[in-house]
Amino acid sequence: MNIRFDFQYTKSVSGILYGHAFINHKNQKKREKNGLQKCGQSITDWKKGRKKFRLSTEFGKNPEEELPFPEYPRPQMRRENWTNLNGWWEYAFTETQKMPKQRDGKILVPFSPECDASGVKRQLLPKEYLWYFRTIQLPKIPAGKRLLLQFGAVDQDAVIYCNGKRAGGHLGGYLSFSVDLTPYLKTGENELAVKVRDETDTDWKGRGKQSLTPSGMFYTAQSGIWQSVWMEWVPETYLERIVITPEYDTASVKVRVFLNGPDAGLTKKLRCGRAKRRMRR
Repeated sequence: MNIRFDFQYTKSVSGILYGHAFINHKNQKKREKNGLQKCGQSITDWKKGRKKFRLSTEFGKNPEEELPFPEYPRPQMRRENWTNLNGWWEYAFTETQKMPKQRDGKILVPFSPECDASGVKRQLLPKEYLWYFRTIQLPKIPAGKRLLLQFGAVDQDAVIYCNGKRAGGHLGGYLSFSVDLTPYLKTGENELAVKVRDETDTDWKGRGKQSLTPSGMFYTAQSGIWQSVWMEWVPETYLERIVITPEYDTASVKVRVFLNGPDAGLTKKLRCGRAKRRMRR
């Protein structure tokens, strides 16, 4: 995640540069006032002499023209037929849930709109919606296959549309999820849209240390797509996830394999050396 901090710095009487990440903190303001008065410098003079700059990374200084993070995003279950969807998407901010016809510009996925690397540099507010748009080309739709759209993470409430129809959604800004696009696809050009809302610290949902008014240990809130996006073709019944549990007393390993599809109820037992494996839904 590429996080941006707004930093304040000033040159003290002694000539030392020191930073203030969040100068609106009450206790810090009091400490600064006392310290400046001891140095014979007024608050007004200090404010005039300070400068504001954005603490950024190499991504923010030089937004990538090529595909960001081109590697397969997941360490397990790599599919042979997959496509990385990172890169430039179109975006739009709205105050209603209605899908907009006009776009505000382009955003570099998977960087959040608040950071420099995205090319947007704008905060998503709690009463706003952030829309992402892009198209995918499908010369043909393989028989007996399903197309999954995978998201590493979207902060915070996401709804996915394919060709104008709602295909799925997810609530939670830190976990990966997938959406099956197969019923909504057509041969040729297909439009993907992602609607995002992030209420940050104005709601009960988990937000970590993000805040719309950063101070102290809280940092500038991030929103939208902030992990890789990709699509992959899978069989009608496919491997969804694996849970591996070591059983020390029996010197064995229990492997739970979760399937999705028509044959998801299939149960098999596998053996490998001394480890017992059970395959079940």
